[in-house]
Amino acid sequence: LGRWIPRLPLQIDEFSQVFPVLEPTTSQSSTPSSKRRKSVLLGFVFLFLFLLGLKWLAPQIPSTQLIYIFIRSVLISSILIVIVGPLIVNFIRKWANKKEGHQALVTATLDQIPLFADAARTALQWVSSEYKGMKKVKFFILAMLVITMRMSTPESDA
Repeated sequence: LGRWIPRLPLQIDEFSQVFPVLEPTTSQSSTPSSKRRKSVLLGFVFLFLFLLGLKWLAPQIPSTQLIYIFIRSVLISSILIVIVGPLIVNFIRKWANKKEGHQALVTATLDQIPLFADAARTALQWVSSEYKGMKKVKFFILAMLVITMRMSTPESDA
């Protein structure tokens, strides 16, 4: 990091020349609900398989404790996705409406979150296909910085 961070502005300029302009896949939501459900379900399947592997590697752990861990993980994840996320967005919108002069900027920023999530997914796929090993992390971070700079709002340009 000590050598990389000072050269970051130059690397962002160079990488932005190579990095393609990624068009967002949708304008309304970051992913279709069926794909989102599949990815969440896949995450729970991996968690379940991990817990089964843990039971196989450490048979002294009671099965009821592993089941409790799995159910607790599913409940917490569901609550965060379904309840907490929308509550935070609504709280931010209400707060922005009370502040004078910030409504347009906060609304534009919140509206761009799904587009940024789409761009991040597309960037991850592109970086994964172009680079290998630890270079993926470096170039994904550069890609996120380039995407952030490209997504500047008209209010911030003024």
